[in-house]
Amino acid sequence: MQVFSTDPQEEKSSDEKTLPACFSYDEAAAKKIRPEERSVIFMTPEEISLQKKHFNFPAYAIRECTNDILQSPKVEVLDGLIYGVLNRLEAKEGAIYPREIIFFLCRAGLTIVSEKHEFIDSFIEYFLLDKEDERFSQILPERTLFLLLEKIVAADMALLRDMDEEETRLEEKLLADEKQDYPELIFRLRQKTLLVTQYAGLMVDLSTILEENENDLLMPDTLRMFHLIDARVARLERSAATLRESVMQLREAYQSQVDISVNQLMRLFTVVSTIFLPLTLLTSWFGMNFKFMPELSYRFAYPVVVVISIFITVFIVWFFRKKNYL
Repeated sequence: MQVFSTDPQEEKSSDEKTLPACFSYDEAAAKKIRPEERSVIFMTPEEISLQKKHFNFPAYAIRECTNDILQSPKVEVLDGLIYGVLNRLEAKEGAIYPREIIFFLCRAGLTIVSEKHEFIDSFIEYFLLDKEDERFSQILPERTLFLLLEKIVAADMALLRDMDEEETRLEEKLLADEKQDYPELIFRLRQKTLLVTQYAGLMVDLSTILEENENDLLMPDTLRMFHLIDARVARLERSAATLRESVMQLREAYQSQVDISVNQLMRLFTVVSTIFLPLTLLTSWFGMNFKFMPELSYRFAYPVVVVISIFITVFIVWFFRKKNYL
């Protein structure tokens, strides 16, 4: 656990006793808190389960922090508290895996609950650099939430760019007629774009609710920051929708390629059948074995039939080549 005061000169602490006694959504207790007494706290799910008596957050929210059920982005506006869930999307082995980050914003400050991983560690380092700027000392909790949202949206945009490049490379290989397992590759890409599109829609709802500030918990000076987040998330949603459309077009292009290949194969079968159809007629005609067939007793009947067969075959092949059927 890491606790940071809004005072830019104060060092971090991991001591349980340094937790503000009124760090809760209780309005009576919150009114006693001065701006310089607000804090930003980073905790793991295990730590908040052990320290929940210091926070007085809703019991269901604590359970959602500590259970193994992955939640989608959401935000709830309560009296004196904003409770929200964020997802950090990570691409691994051809799939996207969300990491859950939960936040509680109240008048006492901001609490961020997340498992320890590279993104959170790098964000804390970034937060410490930003904390040194005294201009934001009075709005440090709101500023921290803004920075967290900004970092997540920036990472999401980078993920979308990677997926767009993957779609472009796949399309180039398809047009170049390279041998690939296109149905599997397109299916995986479509699943990823669907997940990101749904995620972006939820993030739009989350940012809109934050910007509306229904419980007046966000300081007026900070609303501009959340308006900026709302605009960026809206752009993320549009980009995700555009990428999903491109993937659908890629699937249609692949299906068109398959249809063209099938049509070419069927045309080849048709040409071959047409070439041998007259020969089949000849063999059927002379294979009837009637007793009185003068051609059967003719000395040069066989060479004549061979010549006629060759002539018909050559003529049909020449005709088809002239018409670009072959």
